[in-house]
Amino acid sequence: LTDKKKPDKVLMKTAILSLPMQHLPKLLDEYTAVAGHPIEKDIEKQFSGDAKKALLALVQCSRNASIYFANLLNDSMKVTQFPIDETG
Repeated sequence: LTDKKKPDKVLMKTAILSLPMQHLPKLLDEYTAVAGHPIEKDIEKQFSGDAKKALLALVQCSRNASIYFANLLNDSMKVTQFPIDETG
C-alpha cells in the first residue's frame, strides 16, 4: 500500500477471512493507518459481486454487529408499495 501501490486482492481477502472476528477491528484500524482510508474503499474498488458483498458484510459486522444487523433488518423490512384494487 505504500508508494501508491494497488492493494493485493488475495492478501486482502486472506487477511479478512483468516482472522478470528474479534481480531478484525485491529486489522481494520491498522489498514486505515497505513492506507490512509478505510478498507471498505479498496474492497469497493477491487472486488465485485458476491465477494464484495461478503467482505463488506464481514468488515461492517466486525466494526459494529448491532448496527450491521439493524441495517440488515431495516433493509429487509422495506416493502415495495403495490397498488390495491378495491373495485372487487
